[in-house]
Amino acid sequence: MDRMQRLARAFGYWFAIVPFLVPSPVRADEASLRMRFVFEGTPPDQKQLRVLQGLIVPAGPLIDERLIVDPKSKGIRNVIVRVHTGIRGSKLEPKPHEGTRKKIVLSNYRFEPHVLLAQVGDTLEVINQDPVFHKPAFNFFNNEPKVFDMPAGHKNAVALSRVEPGAVSIADNIFPWMKAYVVVSEHPYAAVSDKDGNIQIDGLPAGRDLVFRAIHESARFGNVIVAGRAEAWRGGRFKIHLEAGENDLGEVVIPKQAFN
Repeated sequence: MDRMQRLARAFGYWFAIVPFLVPSPVRADEASLRMRFVFEGTPPDQKQLRVLQGLIVPAGPLIDERLIVDPKSKGIRNVIVRVHTGIRGSKLEPKPHEGTRKKIVLSNYRFEPHVLLAQVGDTLEVINQDPVFHKPAFNFFNNEPKVFDMPAGHKNAVALSRVEPGAVSIADNIFPWMKAYVVVSEHPYAAVSDKDGNIQIDGLPAGRDLVFRAIHESARFGNVIVAGRAEAWRGGRFKIHLEAGENDLGEVVIPKQAFN
């Protein structure tokens, strides 16, 4: 076989596998929503938590997670956005959901992650990786509230069978600075902002208006600036028409007076 024949065969093989390597196009009936939450003005200094005297935290000083703003990008972390299906919300027909196992880990005297997203049918596993006794309390509204006695190395599980109307607080009854939140939705359309304030929700139904709700543990969303225009988000709710493909709201600027 000469060189040209070998090349033809090699390129023929390559062309045969290329279709499997090219990403599938976005479905015409699906949309994605993007935005970035930004703190107006000078970001606040990150506060350090005061813990029990003599307590040694292996990971070093603990920061106050109630408000985390990146000093460079001004991005606000841990803003929750989900399709709102409650009062004055959108009607959705959730896709079948078999349920998955979500994890909340007690480690270095904090809950990880600080905000956990779940869906009805999921099981929440609670794991104590600290060398001390913890007593986490899950203050559910629709699901049964839970308080666990958890020695070091122990695990517990919570079945999430009902939608929660907001972000459910989790607290430790022994170490009062330990706080976290879990969001239980009837659908998968929810996301939490990253360190630069970015949020993206994929797989949304396209070609219709949807109501979303933004939640943050230290903020009351009302007057905001979206892509340079003033808007009123009553109770954190906003409605947009989703076109197929990417829908980018741009920067959502939150005034500092919105935070308590």
